[in-house]
Amino acid sequence: MKHWSMSSQLKALRAEVGLPCYAHIPMRIVPDDLFTDTSTYSHEGWPDLAATDIADWPGSLKSLDGAIPQSSDVGLALAFCGSIPPDNADCLQLFRHNTSGCWRESLRFAGVPLELSTSGSVLGSTLARKWHGTSVAARFAPLETIEEYRNSLKAFGLDCNECFQHFAEGSYPVDLDDGSLERLSTVYDFRDLPFPVEQLESACLLILAPNSA
Repeated sequence: MKHWSMSSQLKALRAEVGLPCYAHIPMRIVPDDLFTDTSTYSHEGWPDLAATDIADWPGSLKSLDGAIPQSSDVGLALAFCGSIPPDNADCLQLFRHNTSGCWRESLRFAGVPLELSTSGSVLGSTLARKWHGTSVAARFAPLETIEEYRNSLKAFGLDCNECFQHFAEGSYPVDLDDGSLERLSTVYDFRDLPFPVEQLESACLLILAPNSA
């Protein structure tokens, strides 16, 4: 089954559970073996998400001449966390990301890796370093902690009002809109994304960083 296209895999899954072709597929019913660990994913510009020690992150490593390496501490993805949309499935990859520090929770999502902008890389690294080692997870965090994260985003003109439930150490969700897409990525227009605008209502931007455990 692994050698099939993503659309073929999802078509077979729809048939198996009796979902029509136009229906979103709930993430909870997707077999775990279809997901790729973000720490083993290889793509140009993608960070080493297996680097649990913050001292090993690119931003912590200086070259001999004192310059900071160009690679980022974090990655960015357009993410569908609750369900998989029916259109353009072959544009998507299914990811599993280790989060929540010592709790080692697994965030599963269908996503498209995006290239970080310079400001996105700076913000992502700032968030990742602030929350690294905290073992925070939205499911268990007090409201004050979630508000603290939200305020961190608001300082950069961003928000997580629609996606805060995906916040955890290693996973930093941002509401998807024109401003956040332009601020965090090198994509400046929704029309450049491979999905109908109405389907993007269920998506968010995920800044992904290494988990500490």
